[in-house]
Amino acid sequence: MAPGAAGDAARPKSPSSLAAVFLDAARPKSPSSLAAVFLDVDGVIDSRKVPCIEATKVERLRRAAAAVPDCVVVISSHWRLVPKQLTLLSTMLQYLGIHVIGVTPSEQPWEPKRPLEIAHWLEAYNTGCRELGLPPVTAFVTVDDRDLVNELGGAALCGRAVHVTSKVAGLQESDADLIV
Repeated sequence: MAPGAAGDAARPKSPSSLAAVFLDAARPKSPSSLAAVFLDVDGVIDSRKVPCIEATKVERLRRAAAAVPDCVVVISSHWRLVPKQLTLLSTMLQYLGIHVIGVTPSEQPWEPKRPLEIAHWLEAYNTGCRELGLPPVTAFVTVDDRDLVNELGGAALCGRAVHVTSKVAGLQESDADLIV
């Protein structure tokens, strides 16, 4: 039979070609797109009852993020403005398997413009990611104790905003279910 004929398929592969097949199968595939969670901290995973991040709230966030393929987090909280808090938060989330890919810009941090900051981050990231060979963010949700839909630029968040209504209770199971 000539090389390349049907009989070649039945021949065993060499150990090196088998290793290449297994290595290729084990190599993580790059996602074609990402889903982002824009995360606030105070009133969400830090419920303000105790001045620290609460494990039960973070676990709810982790489970919700794990249920969404190629989910990443962007910090939109005021915590992004304090380097020590941002480092603590990012390190903790990364340790738990929640991939943090950035922080939203701070335009006027004490004015209700978070929806505009999120829109600006999305535009900047999705423009720059193509040049860097990174996947774009094609789906997103915000998780915040502020009613972002009613802030400047918030109309673009309709159907994409999880409003944690109790700053004391923080992120509840029902809120986490809406992330998915």
